[in-house]
Amino acid sequence: MFMSRMLSHKALAALFNLDGAFNAVSMVLLPGTSESETLKRLDAILARYGGIGAHGRNDQVSHGFIDAELQQLAALARVMPH
Repeated sequence: MFMSRMLSHKALAALFNLDGAFNAVSMVLLPGTSESETLKRLDAILARYGGIGAHGRNDQVSHGFIDAELQQLAALARVMPH
């Protein structure tokens, strides 16, 4: 944190030879696309760059929180009078 406040993003990336590097990739699959096959291919592409394993939406913590909230809201909608 300290260095990032002193140097611009571009300068910091150049200092650590990380120009053009990224930390995350998000994808949207077309209908009918195999998630497991896409994850396997993505892992193969990113392995040489240090990729640590692609995962689907169901394995994301944020998805779990949102899904649980929606389930609670659905339960309340069934129980609460209109």
